[in-house]
Amino acid sequence: MKRVPELLAPAGSFESLKAAIKAGADSVYLSGEKFGARRYADNFNHSQLLEAVNYAHLRSTKVYVTVNTLIKESEVVDMAEYLQSLYHMGVDAILIQDLGVLKIAREIVGELDLHASTQMTIHNEDGLKWAKKNGFKRVVLSRELSHNEITLLGDKTSLDLEVFLHGALCYGYSGQCLLSSVIGGRSGNRGICAQPCRKPYQLLKGEKDQYGRLINLEKIKLDDEYLLSTRDLSLYTNLKHLVESGIRCLKIEGRMRSPDYVFVVVSIYRKALDQISQGKWKPDTEDLEALKLVFNRGFTPGKMFNKSGAQFMGMEKPGHRGLLVGTVLNYSLKKKELQIDLESQIHPEKGDGIYFKPEDNSPINGMDLNEAPVFKEKKMYLRANFPVKKGSKVYLSRKKDLMDLISTPDTSNVKRSAQTLNFSFHLDENNFPVLKGEVKGEETPGISSQVTGKKAMEKAIKKPLHENQIKKQLLKTGDKPFVVEIKNMDYPGGLFTPLSELNKLRREVIVDLETKIIESYRPGPEKIKKSRKSLEIFKNSLKNSSKPSFKSSPSRLKGDILPEVKLSAYVDEMDTLKSALESGVKRIYFEAPLLSPPQLVKKCIMKNKRPLQYSQDNMLNMLKEALYLSQSSSVQLVWKWPSITHPGLLKFFKDVLEKTPSELGIMVSHPGTADYIQKKYPDRAIYGSAALNIWNSFSLKKLAPLFSTLTLSGELSKKDLAELCSSLQEDSKDMELVVQGNIESLLSKEGLITVDLLKSLTTKTNLSSAYWALKDKKNHVFPVKIGADCNTVILNSVETCLVDYLPFLIKIGINNFALDARGKSGAYLKKMLTLYQEALSSLSSPDFKHDLKQTKRRIKNISQGGLTSGNFRRGLEK
Repeated sequence: MKRVPELLAPAGSFESLKAAIKAGADSVYLSGEKFGARRYADNFNHSQLLEAVNYAHLRSTKVYVTVNTLIKESEVVDMAEYLQSLYHMGVDAILIQDLGVLKIAREIVGELDLHASTQMTIHNEDGLKWAKKNGFKRVVLSRELSHNEITLLGDKTSLDLEVFLHGALCYGYSGQCLLSSVIGGRSGNRGICAQPCRKPYQLLKGEKDQYGRLINLEKIKLDDEYLLSTRDLSLYTNLKHLVESGIRCLKIEGRMRSPDYVFVVVSIYRKALDQISQGKWKPDTEDLEALKLVFNRGFTPGKMFNKSGAQFMGMEKPGHRGLLVGTVLNYSLKKKELQIDLESQIHPEKGDGIYFKPEDNSPINGMDLNEAPVFKEKKMYLRANFPVKKGSKVYLSRKKDLMDLISTPDTSNVKRSAQTLNFSFHLDENNFPVLKGEVKGEETPGISSQVTGKKAMEKAIKKPLHENQIKKQLLKTGDKPFVVEIKNMDYPGGLFTPLSELNKLRREVIVDLETKIIESYRPGPEKIKKSRKSLEIFKNSLKNSSKPSFKSSPSRLKGDILPEVKLSAYVDEMDTLKSALESGVKRIYFEAPLLSPPQLVKKCIMKNKRPLQYSQDNMLNMLKEALYLSQSSSVQLVWKWPSITHPGLLKFFKDVLEKTPSELGIMVSHPGTADYIQKKYPDRAIYGSAALNIWNSFSLKKLAPLFSTLTLSGELSKKDLAELCSSLQEDSKDMELVVQGNIESLLSKEGLITVDLLKSLTTKTNLSSAYWALKDKKNHVFPVKIGADCNTVILNSVETCLVDYLPFLIKIGINNFALDARGKSGAYLKKMLTLYQEALSSLSSPDFKHDLKQTKRRIKNISQGGLTSGNFRRGLEK
């Protein structure tokens, strides 16, 4: 038998949990009512969660609870108590994103297994090493990794690796997408993404003015409008490759899906994996069709098997497409009858739903089948009260009974989840019946129970009990999760006792065994006592720690506080960098371009078949020139690395880093990369970007040893920031906040601007000087950049501007403020820095508020799309 990966199924409700287990899942993942990244699933309250954990464990199924949202400072105590309750009820592991939760979990429930959620965006070897070092047992890898990258990473780690197998895909990297947050305050990092990637957009092409703002925008005519909508992942046909790659766990997405969906999908993958383990599987057309029918937006093998472009995106439609079953050959107006050439093995039946898609993209019609279709050879005939054009494709969109799609009998997987229970029956010296039960489950070895009846068996007068009658009663387990075998039967015969006594004996043994099985997953009394003590110490530390209130603390706007305030700037061009140096900033984050605009067009838009390599010499020359200029101006230069660095790109940056002087600081977006740099180059100053998602003082404290300065999340509100800062000691690590710019709202590995998409353009000779944007139905214009490694970066449609909140931010303890001028001109940055410096210099002036209004008007005059204080002022939706 070949070893196959664990099959992990979604459970958004108790019915879905039962469906997953019945279908043969090895494990399920689910969420409580708080702190899970699918807030709109039914989810489980405390009592339901406890019942679900017990139900699964009795059926040899592991339970992983998602605790994978970012948490606010005000939620820390609730989180700590929640973690302890999960530990006490015996969950097998928790999935987390927030590094603060990692720190809290290690203090409160140190023995609870931790899985790194895909929201942690672990996508290279440094990330895996960091996860191992910090006590994770498993990592759910980013969905953007190729199969080759995953295989190589698997060879370099002892961690369990988990990948997504089937279900919906995100256009952006999980954990790095803020698009829903900036548009409407519904954060994907809080489990309430509004899915803006499933909305229609127009593609715009234009130029830039003297400040780097988009102008002269023209609409690009496209066939489709759902430009960010991906197809659904399905690795069914690639299953053998996944098994051979050594991946530990295969995960099905779908906590928002129905129990029927869960049952069908899990059943199909269970059957396939079981057949692979026996060395006899090949993809089954009918099973693949069943997967399409239960839900699909068009299937794709995603990035794992190096597919891209049209094979990854589903731009024509964001919803369920159904199963293509045939093509219309003819419509008889007289008979009101359609003749359809069948192409699928699954056929429509009475009660199902179908729709017709004409070849010329004219409106789609659909209908419910109130009559059973007629089948003749490979043709289907059905009545329709409206004409359908010849050549129209016929899709089965809804099956009345999804369960009919599964050919494997239910009992096979029910037995799989059931535990073997061996019964031994004998009489003691006084003829009292004794029943011993011993469980032989893999997860619960050696658990046994023995019960002696309260009534002795007597010599039979008329009808003695036969051995087979006793066995029959003992085998009656009903819906209990056991497969019973009679191991020993020591019965002399000729005796009698009421059958109810045997039933009672059986029930008592089973109830005792169930209790012991459930307890075997839970920590023992000493461990529970220890965790309670840890929680008490943790809570007391919060009460007793020095927490200077920002409301009552002396003003930090007097005396010598202003000289401590530092302005920094993000730039991505040498000319903008020079403007920053001329404007008196204290620090520059230089995201040096990997390719020139013509090279970007050649590699990323035109998709030149000849690989275009990045040049170490070019990168080194840019960095050396920038460092020389900054040193002459006494400015700290920081080389900003991209937020995402796949293994190949990471190696390139490491090779360049080795040749740069130690004076050059480095900004990274993952603790694993910072850990690597700190070990190899201990004299380097390392800076943490906003992509680290720092939401609370615990995540900040967790990262503090690695970084000189940490940028706080731009999703935090004024209240959130105040609570975070008030929880820190006076000697806390320097914090920074981006206070101006169109923030990066979505980062995708998929290249949006490609020659395939731009086929309507009559000339493609001026693409090097073209700038791009997306416009939504509300006429918001989102600038689009082609980023490092040909990925897509979507910026917010308006600029964040917190100039009027500078006094508040300084007062609560934030002294570093960054202006993001990437993609902007030197003129923009020079003027913007001047305006912020004027605002800072007048903080103590009685005319500050009056001057600020004028300053803000001048800022708005040079901004892209207008100004917003966004989540800082309004907060996120709860």
